[in-house]
Amino acid sequence: MKRKRLLSIGWTMGLAAVAAPAAAQERLGRVQVGAGFFVPTDLRVDGNNAEAEPGVLVGFRIDRPVAPALDAGLFLQVGSLTAGRRDEQVNFFTFGASLSWVHTLDNKATLRLGGDVGYRRQFADLERYDRINAVALNGHAILSYALAARFTGVVEAGVLTQPFGSNGDHEVMWLPFPYLMLGAEF
Repeated sequence: MKRKRLLSIGWTMGLAAVAAPAAAQERLGRVQVGAGFFVPTDLRVDGNNAEAEPGVLVGFRIDRPVAPALDAGLFLQVGSLTAGRRDEQVNFFTFGASLSWVHTLDNKATLRLGGDVGYRRQFADLERYDRINAVALNGHAILSYALAARFTGVVEAGVLTQPFGSNGDHEVMWLPFPYLMLGAEF
């Protein structure tokens, strides 16, 4: 019950921030796509540490200004990792709301620091990793740099966390997994 309430509050706050009127700024918003990798540092299944290997991560963000130096938006992440002693492939997707503090470094570069709250779903052939419904709490730092008139390169670094998740039979928790993505912003 508490998990559903926390997820409902997070979604409400995120959607309210996205729907809020934008501050009078030149840009209306940004769309970001990227790909990279993440490194599982501590994966716990039913309270026990589980082995995991680095995986691939693809991300998509839509942000818009809601106040001076503050962006709100939505994000989607899709990834895959190898876990367990049998080299079990675990796939996941995450979507939710994002909030970022924005600082312009010069006329070509922007730094955004923020966090994401969302829903994560895991899929695998092994029961203890399959059908996991979870809450995702992520942190990110995004450096955008204008490389050409209509092309902006992006470097995104952050952490993926999953404070709780379960399929009814097994609980799966991710302690911070660092990640790095390169991409573009439009």
